[in-house]
Amino acid sequence: ASLGLAGLSAAALVGGSAKRKGRSAGNASVTAVKAFENELGVQPPTGFWDPAGFCSDGDAKEFYRRRCVEIKHGRVSMLACLGYIVPEYFK
Repeated sequence: ASLGLAGLSAAALVGGSAKRKGRSAGNASVTAVKAFENELGVQPPTGFWDPAGFCSDGDAKEFYRRRCVEIKHGRVSMLACLGYIVPEYFK
């Protein structure tokens, strides 16, 4: 049976997150879930979802920094979309 591109991507992502910083996948997910389960944005079906394992060490300061950076990048991308759309209407 052949796996689709999405299946291969998911398998590579899961395998890559297990090797991050020498921790096993099971240990990393347990630490992250316990550390950040009560954060804003955690949804009931999946709980705290960190497929890449960036928060596997449970560092609250690094989590806060990544969250702030994500918000900043989202705002910059929204402005970039406006910069692309607005000139189309005002030629």
